[in-house]
Amino acid sequence: MLKDVTLINGSSFDAATTSAVRQILGGGEVGLFIFDADSNVHRDLDCYGDLLSDNCWVVIDDYFGPGAKAAPLRAQVDELAAAGQLLPFGYYGWGTWVGQWQRK
Repeated sequence: MLKDVTLINGSSFDAATTSAVRQILGGGEVGLFIFDADSNVHRDLDCYGDLLSDNCWVVIDDYFGPGAKAAPLRAQVDELAAAGQLLPFGYYGWGTWVGQWQRK
């Protein structure tokens, strides 16, 4: 429903943005996290990882693709998967990574 949607205009890592998100959501409530931004997925998971439920679906755009964005993003996702924080299911379409967040 539209009343369940809140738009927050700002960079994902800005203090005002993270504060606004935290006022709306409690820890472990997020069941779907879609990342389609710059190549610093690790930074955003550091900002919001505690809000994600165990086994939260994670969708990360540009895991494979042209340009300078994909390589550092892919390295970060692979590092998080190797550490057991992300469980990879595969990549689809135009190189979109799909998996789950693993709370430790």
